[in-house]
Amino acid sequence: MLVWLDVKRQRLAARATQGAHKLQWSRLREYVPMVAVFCLAFIVRIIFNKTVAAGYQPMFDAVIYNELARSLAHQHCYCFPQQHVPVYRPPLWPVVMAVIYAVLGDATRYARLACCVLGSGTCVLVYLIAKDLFGRRIALVTGIIAAVYAGMFIWDGWLYTESLYIFLQTAFLFFLLRMQRDSRRVWIVLCGVSLALAALARPTGTLLLGLLVLWALFALLFKLAPWRRVVVSAALVAALAFALMLPWTLYASRVTHSPLPPSNVYKTLAGSYNDTVDHPGDILYGLWSLWSGDDSDFHDHTAADEQALGQRTVTWIEAHPEQTRSLLWIHLVHMWTPWATAYEGHPFAQYPDRPSTIFVRDALLPVMSYMVFLLAALGLVVTWRRKWRFLLPVYLTIGLTILENVAFYGSPRFRAPIEPLLVLLVGGLLWWAAGVYRGMRAQRTHLQPQSEAIELGVSEMPG
Repeated sequence: MLVWLDVKRQRLAARATQGAHKLQWSRLREYVPMVAVFCLAFIVRIIFNKTVAAGYQPMFDAVIYNELARSLAHQHCYCFPQQHVPVYRPPLWPVVMAVIYAVLGDATRYARLACCVLGSGTCVLVYLIAKDLFGRRIALVTGIIAAVYAGMFIWDGWLYTESLYIFLQTAFLFFLLRMQRDSRRVWIVLCGVSLALAALARPTGTLLLGLLVLWALFALLFKLAPWRRVVVSAALVAALAFALMLPWTLYASRVTHSPLPPSNVYKTLAGSYNDTVDHPGDILYGLWSLWSGDDSDFHDHTAADEQALGQRTVTWIEAHPEQTRSLLWIHLVHMWTPWATAYEGHPFAQYPDRPSTIFVRDALLPVMSYMVFLLAALGLVVTWRRKWRFLLPVYLTIGLTILENVAFYGSPRFRAPIEPLLVLLVGGLLWWAAGVYRGMRAQRTHLQPQSEAIELGVSEMPG
């Protein structure tokens, strides 16, 4: 009896150990693809920074962010050396850089290393969204495409806000997709936090609030989820985002003299519709240019100043209807151009004659970009019928970004936030193609026994 009990105990222990090993392996299988995508993306971005962007020096907007970060790190002041407080520059990216400089030193290579980490994190988010929608295998291929896609990694070699904002917007969409699927509070909280951080990283981040409202309206209209869950979830996300943005809004109100969050929509429009950008053939045609006296980066800028810029823009548009229509069209054209030569602060412009720059800018980027554009368009078509309910936030984000580019000024830089979503639609095309292949294979397998039976029957017929 004792021997039997001992054998039984050993068998139970062996089964428990085997079960623990299976659990560990299943968990490992969940993390290995994510780690692989992150490492591949990080290596690609390090190579880009060590070749094309080697010796990069901050220019234009990057100088502003860099000086703000140094002021925060050394003077504990969100200001330029002349004590001007640029509240129309959201603080998150300078704060992140200031923390990096305080810990590692003022070398800009450390901030660009953070950009590599953020860009790699975006690729992991693309993998996670694709895994939820298309399965693990298609997600891995999609993540690999995101890791090596030039339209994504070229923004991780300078000190603009692209790396941070693209990561936060993609994270917001990931959490919104999860929140649409179930109403766990963790997704509501993460959705609100990522929305607030995106708005604190870039002025256009506040448009994600509009995206949230549109998603809620479509979810109610098409009954994507119970109406009470949709309304409560959207309201909680918006309330949390406003609460997190409130300290910055109160701080900025000392300069803007307005209780609303700082907005530079009119400033952007003023730079998009004026005589300077209305010269066909000029490098700035259809892009953005504003006299420094109107620029909120160089002097205190109140809500009244912003309103004045808006009125001036409306006056120009009313006086130039034909030119405005031409500018709207060229904005759309510029948006889908792989690269714009007007970005003098980018490593491509700082080191234009490097072999690595020529290869990436003139060969790799155009080929990969146009392939992704085409495949993403096909992916949108083939996923519309079966996946539109799940991909609704993605479709809305792409549509709003196109409208934003047309209304303001289209450029590859302002297309950048939807590059991960275009790659995701490429994954959707791969998912559809894999389904078609499996269907054809199953049909062939089903028909083969029938054909063999027919052949066998014919062979057994007399004479």
